[in-house]
Amino acid sequence: MAVLEGEDIAISEKWRNVFFSTPDGKDILEEMLLQMHTFDSLPLDDPAAIALRNYGVWMLFRLGVYQDNNVKSIIDKLASIPYKESI
Repeated sequence: MAVLEGEDIAISEKWRNVFFSTPDGKDILEEMLLQMHTFDSLPLDDPAAIALRNYGVWMLFRLGVYQDNNVKSIIDKLASIPYKESI
């Protein structure tokens, strides 16, 4: 991970405006991240799937979410999600 700096912050604000400013934007982001298997475990012998997942992680970085100075906040948010058994 890294930290957004300089003009990347301005670009991040544009990304955030697109995806976080409306319910539709959030829905589309969710669909994209799920289609890219961003939150899945992947087989190590599937370079295409790994590349797609990495792009999803990059999108989270570009949105200013997945960066070094947010690790504690991310962990706190993850810890607040209740456990749900799969159906």
